[in-house]
Amino acid sequence: VAHELDLAFLLGPISSPQARNQALSAFPLGFFASPALAFPPAPVSLAAIARFPIITFARRTAPYIALVERMAAEEVTGARIHASTALAPALRLAIEGLGVAMVPRAIVREKVASGALVEIAADVQVPDLVFTASWMAAPDAPLIEAIAALAVQAADGG
Repeated sequence: VAHELDLAFLLGPISSPQARNQALSAFPLGFFASPALAFPPAPVSLAAIARFPIITFARRTAPYIALVERMAAEEVTGARIHASTALAPALRLAIEGLGVAMVPRAIVREKVASGALVEIAADVQVPDLVFTASWMAAPDAPLIEAIAALAVQAADGG
């Protein structure tokens, strides 16, 4: 927003009137916990999940904000949300049974396959994790847009 970067690859779009955002890829999020926490296979409410600390993305990110808004809508009180700028510690805490990680399904496949984590059958949906190429409207925008288009092509696997 301060025009210090020409192009940024970010978690979610910039919400500024001068900002241009191009979606790169999206990853569905889920709630994951140690099997020791013994969540039932039936749909689990957000209030039941929130009995444990929830470890997720940093504050001011779309996933964190969506979780907080969802808790407010469902009147979940007393929840402890721990923001993490790195996913590895969030996963470690979940594996150790110290909380529930709200992270992309794609990054926990191996942990779920090995039995270290289980996905909670949550009855709540949270928006996908969306990465964007973002830039500010400027005279050199056509060049930046061309680079962003290459990033979109790369994200699509082409």
